[in-house]
Amino acid sequence: MNIKHILFFTIAIISSFQVAAWDNSFFKPYSNNGHHWPEVQDYLASNQPVKIIREVSQQIDARQNWQPSIDLNPGDRVRISANGHWNTNPDAYASHGPEGPRNAYTASSHYALPGAKEGSLIARIGNGRPFVVNRGTSFTANKSGTLLFVINDDIYQRNGAGLLDNRGAVEARIEVTRLRNGPRNHYR
Repeated sequence: MNIKHILFFTIAIISSFQVAAWDNSFFKPYSNNGHHWPEVQDYLASNQPVKIIREVSQQIDARQNWQPSIDLNPGDRVRISANGHWNTNPDAYASHGPEGPRNAYTASSHYALPGAKEGSLIARIGNGRPFVVNRGTSFTANKSGTLLFVINDDIYQRNGAGLLDNRGAVEARIEVTRLRNGPRNHYR
């Protein structure tokens, strides 16, 4: 086998790879200053999990019902921390943090989260089941939807003023980490 044969076979192999790559939707070319390149280098450089972090701070008003925050996807790792002062019942309690007052009673069936402490910070994903946040919590999202927040109070005004007599706000800091495997494309 001489150098002509080796060169011919090398060109044939490279040409067949280009044809196979061009027909595969993963290797679609992108345009960069008029040049077209398969995304092979991008795939090889990013075959490890990619960590995407998004941080949001949001003020949660004690007088408003479910307040939207950030959109989540299944598998998102979420960490929430909260601080500030609010009050569900100015006649009975002094201002307190997102964990609720020390002497608060357990919320009844018409509260945002029955069985949890009155005045605590509550969250849910979309129309999902509410959960306690208090000063902080971490979880992995099990479904897609918007993360919502509310103070645990009589949101339906069945016993008194409900949210109307509340005061203050707390600030929630939400950190979302998303792991994504496989190729990523910086060019789209």
